[in-house]
Amino acid sequence: MLKKAFEENTPALTFIDPLGYGFTQKMLMFAIKNWGSDLFMLFNFNRIRAAIKNSKVEQNMVEIFGDYFPKIQEYYDKESSPQKRELFIIETFQSIFEDKGFMTLKFKVNFPDRDQTSHYLFFISKVKLAITRAKEIMSKYSEYQVDGIPHFGANLNMLPVLNPDFNIHSINKLASLIYQNKQEYEGITIEDIYLAHNHKTNYIKPNYKDAIKKLMDDNHVVLIDKMGKETIRITYTAKVKFK
Repeated sequence: MLKKAFEENTPALTFIDPLGYGFTQKMLMFAIKNWGSDLFMLFNFNRIRAAIKNSKVEQNMVEIFGDYFPKIQEYYDKESSPQKRELFIIETFQSIFEDKGFMTLKFKVNFPDRDQTSHYLFFISKVKLAITRAKEIMSKYSEYQVDGIPHFGANLNMLPVLNPDFNIHSINKLASLIYQNKQEYEGITIEDIYLAHNHKTNYIKPNYKDAIKKLMDDNHVVLIDKMGKETIRITYTAKVKFK
């Protein structure tokens, strides 16, 4: 039934638990082969952790991870840190799709009573706007850094970082990235900068206003309103002019 729906060559939004129902990597790719088809996956990390060294389910792991699975086994043999193992597995799983031109968005959920991963929710798409809209929805359920950037995770029990720039993402880093690419963003709106840039980052729409404010405070940009006049109002429709 599912395969027949995919073969009809119509856009589809599919939700799959690949570890719970025996979906192969081929079927996962089949679910998103058509234009406009996106994929949500619930990734139970406990099942992965238990299956890595379980020969009885090795074939299922091979079918999901394909040629990537031996790399996971090799990494497990040489690395004892559970955190590093988890990160490697998740990045390898994302590579299955990203190596084929897809974009991935992940949302991590820990058990509420302990510092251990319960599961990940993945969203897979080739469409930037689809990733952007998924981020806008999922960020509502996320924990945040002190500077308003979501971690895209829940129950993380993370200690706040006093200096946000120590994080992978920060408003200062976003402002620097925008300024470094000023030729690309010259003369377009804050909204358009957001839509062009956000999809491979944790940044969400309000973060771009904050970054532009930082650039204004540093005298790197001015904003132009709809009437073509300079303005100090930071709106998504304001165009950015670099100095």
